[in-house]
Amino acid sequence: MTPQEHQARVATLIGDFRAATTQYFQAAFLDHHRTMKKYLKAMGVAVRTLDTVPPDGRMEMLPLLDDPDDGIRSYAAAYLFSQMPDRAKAIWDDIMMRSRHLEARENAVKHSIMTEHFPDKFIEAFR
Repeated sequence: MTPQEHQARVATLIGDFRAATTQYFQAAFLDHHRTMKKYLKAMGVAVRTLDTVPPDGRMEMLPLLDDPDDGIRSYAAAYLFSQMPDRAKAIWDDIMMRSRHLEARENAVKHSIMTEHFPDKFIEAFR
């Protein structure tokens, strides 16, 4: 794969993740659980496909930790938790303290609680 092809592949997968995450939170706002499940699955597919792109795989998601959309930040942190738990927790704490994105704030609370009590299960869920 050429560097340009690599860059394009990563950009496409990051775009897929962003789109699925945005749709997930729109469905959450509407309390539409079936649609939420569909886009949660799409997020996982994008990340697991990104894992197959050498050399960095899902670490290509690092810029998403600074995304202006707290929903994107929350789920990017979840998928990067196994590699950088302290950074993920700091992002969730920041979202819980200052975010106006209600669904992202609720999500950050859930992720924070799950990683505190069941870190291995959380890592497995976001593998």
